[in-house]
Amino acid sequence: MGKAKIDIVLEQHVQAGSWMKGYVLMNIEGGSVRANALKLTFRGHEHTEIVYQETEDEEDENSNRRTRTVNRTETSKRSLIDVNLPVGDTGHKNSSLTFIDNSGNIRPGQYQIPFEVEVPKFLPGSMVFESSCGSRCSVLYELEAVLKGSGVLWNYHKAIPVQVLAKPMDALPPSPHIAAPVNERVNICCCFNKGSVSLGGKVDETRLSAGSRCCVSLSCRNYSTADTERVEARLRQNITWKASGRSKTSSENLVTVQFPSMLDNIRRRHVTGGHDQSHELLVRDEMQDMFREINDGSHSGIIIIPPTVLDTYSGHLIMVSHRIELEVKTGCCISDPSIYIPIWIGQPSSETSEVYALPPSTLLPGFVQAPAIVVPDSDIYPVIHIPSSSVFPVASAPTEYVVVEPDIGIGPSPEVPSFDLLMREMKGTVSHLDLIERKIRDPDWAPIWQRMTPAEFGKFVGRVELGFDQPRVAKAVAEEIPSFRCEFVVAALQYAMDYQRTSMVEQLLPYCTDLAENKTLIEKQLTEWERLVTESSFAHALACR
Repeated sequence: MGKAKIDIVLEQHVQAGSWMKGYVLMNIEGGSVRANALKLTFRGHEHTEIVYQETEDEEDENSNRRTRTVNRTETSKRSLIDVNLPVGDTGHKNSSLTFIDNSGNIRPGQYQIPFEVEVPKFLPGSMVFESSCGSRCSVLYELEAVLKGSGVLWNYHKAIPVQVLAKPMDALPPSPHIAAPVNERVNICCCFNKGSVSLGGKVDETRLSAGSRCCVSLSCRNYSTADTERVEARLRQNITWKASGRSKTSSENLVTVQFPSMLDNIRRRHVTGGHDQSHELLVRDEMQDMFREINDGSHSGIIIIPPTVLDTYSGHLIMVSHRIELEVKTGCCISDPSIYIPIWIGQPSSETSEVYALPPSTLLPGFVQAPAIVVPDSDIYPVIHIPSSSVFPVASAPTEYVVVEPDIGIGPSPEVPSFDLLMREMKGTVSHLDLIERKIRDPDWAPIWQRMTPAEFGKFVGRVELGFDQPRVAKAVAEEIPSFRCEFVVAALQYAMDYQRTSMVEQLLPYCTDLAENKTLIEKQLTEWERLVTESSFAHALACR
């Protein structure tokens, strides 16, 4: 009986939404090796670990009670993908393992089996983070090749870690965000009111990547008796992870930019005895003045995203979020007014999309090459809610998903399309945008969009957990509703994240068939500041009708 040595080689980096290319190498020596299949498995998971301390009472041999501190650890794990690729299954229609003879033996020699797998675009990128106390979280992937039937107690196998990059962000027009001014009290020692400060700001782009530049503009009005020491903008990264009912959060300021030129402007507007104004709303003229100042970039600075930043990610166990914080520093024991603008950090977008063509794999000297296996993303379906089964086979596809948790994702369903089914599938999906794009391409779902009511549209928008996706998902469905009206926008605003309300309006206005008659329905839902920000969008949408 011979022995087998297996190795896996990847030809390039792996990125969600692109192709993972490589080959399996087998070296059979010392005689034939029995086998019936070569299985290649691509799996990934979230893993979290939280270290914490607890105190417990104990008694010594003399019955003396004492308290001691013990370290404990909780862990959790959730599968993101676990797909078996029948690279060389002799009983499968996509088999290419032609070197297994009829008696189930592989003759001595060296074999090279190329493979090409389209990585689902909804997968997050690999990441590892560890806090100072030893708690950690990670998103990890691996590729494993197993020579099935090659042993009695174990099979010859090889597993390698795979570094996966998240899908590049779509090439879209700039997505700025203007934060509404806040009027905050300035208190000394948390009690004595010294007036108020109004602070507003803007970032010229909310979709960023490592190395990109973000322009931050500010406007500030000081109606307090407190002096301002400095004004600054910070890029903050927050990482939260859960394990067995516990949670851990790590927050870090990655970049800080100061605005020294703004201090003179604030001092000139310093109002003594401004306590009576601390509770007043900004009048429209003052808001317009701040709006112009922010848009003109009179006081602006540049934040460069550092290369060490993690991708923004919202998983079931791990959440990574980013935001630009704007703060006015006053003095010792005096409160500091601040606002923040959420941003999304991902992989840089690609302006050009490559057409896939399978290149010839490099044949190593002395190796016999089998035909290449190509598995497109269309054959790798995410998995729908499974009540009890541990394996979900995909009909007529050369892959199968192994489900670790019942809510791992969404995918082909035997149920008749309905709004209730849509809500259930959205609850457990990894990517709402990917799910909706798939269903829009499915003609069976067309009646669901066409019959959707404003109330259903609002609930649908609210089910999109990632705020940055809300306007895009809403727009995609609005395009499928024949008689989209202003009341749909009103319903969406009731469920939209606060920082996405103006973007929601701007994205949906062009689809309102009754905008000229009923635009006031939308305007009544907006704040004075939101009306200022969306004023030009209303004018443009009306002019285009």
